[in-house]
Amino acid sequence: MKTVIVQFEYEIANNIYGEYRSESQIQYTLNACKESMEIYAEEHGYDFKYITQTAPFHEEHWKDYSPIGKIHTENGGNRLLGDDVFGGTGWKYVYGWFYYLPKLALEYDRIIKTDTDVYVMNPEIPFPIEKTGFVSKCLKNLGIIMFDKETANAYYEWGIKNLIHEEGYWALMHNFLEKYPQYANLTLPVEFHNTIKRDPQPETCVMYHLSSMPNSKKYKGLCTALEKYT
Repeated sequence: MKTVIVQFEYEIANNIYGEYRSESQIQYTLNACKESMEIYAEEHGYDFKYITQTAPFHEEHWKDYSPIGKIHTENGGNRLLGDDVFGGTGWKYVYGWFYYLPKLALEYDRIIKTDTDVYVMNPEIPFPIEKTGFVSKCLKNLGIIMFDKETANAYYEWGIKNLIHEEGYWALMHNFLEKYPQYANLTLPVEFHNTIKRDPQPETCVMYHLSSMPNSKKYKGLCTALEKYT
């Protein structure tokens, strides 16, 4: 079974950590997370791809989705998704990885997508690639998810027709799984997607996601997790 782990850091996403990007601690943290994922992939015979180029949103196919969706502001008004993120281009980051799904599905049986702030604590434990469907811990945090080939293609084919009608990345996932519940597989163990504040702390942690803390505290969060789990 051919498996790939994919992380996406588009050109516009270089601003995702804003002022912290230039600080040595956050840069060290991101580099450490990437290296840990590379080691994990090699350990288990998975391919690893770190995609940095921006998806071609300027193409005719994408121009009508610019910007995609609406979300409500606190005062009850509407604003376009991403208007206040990354200089108004946040919607490209939110949906960018979506563009690559069918390309990856041509080559791989399993596609594991992780955020760039995920660190592998115990690389000797393999990912549960025997699972099928849209595999995640929950739909509240999609920082670590896995698709099989069939699900990736089905999600893309449905999503490309519905992007403009949805209210963001999470709504697209929710609505796809509501329409096609046979693909939902929310059984990824917490050991493979652990966050310090949102999850019970297991004795063993395979993948630790630094999503539940401010960017300025990710380095300290990683150090604390390393002391606990390694």
